[in-house]
Amino acid sequence: MKGYSRAMQFLIPGVIVLLGAVTLVFGFIRLHNYNTFTDTTAEVMAVNSYYDTDDSLHRDIYVRYTVDGETFDELLDESGSGYRKGQIVNIRYNPDNPAEITSGKISGSILTIAFGLVVVLVGAFTFVKSIRSNINVTAKPPWES
Repeated sequence: MKGYSRAMQFLIPGVIVLLGAVTLVFGFIRLHNYNTFTDTTAEVMAVNSYYDTDDSLHRDIYVRYTVDGETFDELLDESGSGYRKGQIVNIRYNPDNPAEITSGKISGSILTIAFGLVVVLVGAFTFVKSIRSNINVTAKPPWES
């Protein structure tokens, strides 16, 4: 059973580092999208609020915007409570695929990157601490000989 607990000492920090790395990648993808997408404005057409099975409140924000004369109705990747029907909001769209949109805010990308970095650092610290706790130090320092 001791081998199992020793394996878990390394597995759990490894999983934490992996989750943090995935979060970092997602944050950098969002940041890349923010930097490569084009600004425009959209009208909020509907805000649908609902609770999921674990009683968490979700909001779907549907927006309408026009790119090169073509009108798009899309779901915005934002869940804030400050949206209301008829409101004009800033969004960003992919010039190669105008149906792909994101909110006009960079803060979500930066927060995702920061969170991912913290998780990676916590996992790495825990991993190093696990390694150090498993090193058997039997030699005495030279001044204690």
